[in-house]
Amino acid sequence: MTVAANTSVLVLDKNGKLLNVVDKFSSLSNLPIDKNTIDVISKGSAQNYFDQTENYRLITEKVDNSFYPDAKYVVIAINTTQLEEASERYVKLIVIMMSFLATIYRG
Repeated sequence: MTVAANTSVLVLDKNGKLLNVVDKFSSLSNLPIDKNTIDVISKGSAQNYFDQTENYRLITEKVDNSFYPDAKYVVIAINTTQLEEASERYVKLIVIMMSFLATIYRG
């Protein structure tokens, strides 16, 4: 399985406790996980180490593997913060350009 740079995998026990190690500076350890939304893509956000809000798309799956008996859930978290910020910048740029061109056209 290949994991993209902005994708993280969180392994949880039956109580929702994080079993794997995550980056200390990311917000993944603060991410609220809802074990009741299995197979549903949901939004989540959390504050990172630098007190910035990080936005995620999450999907939770049940795990039943004899090699990892403590693991009961896996959460795939995709950080969408950069995509959302880029989209906002493009919208602002388009509005500015349209206003500028309308001003020139009216002459």
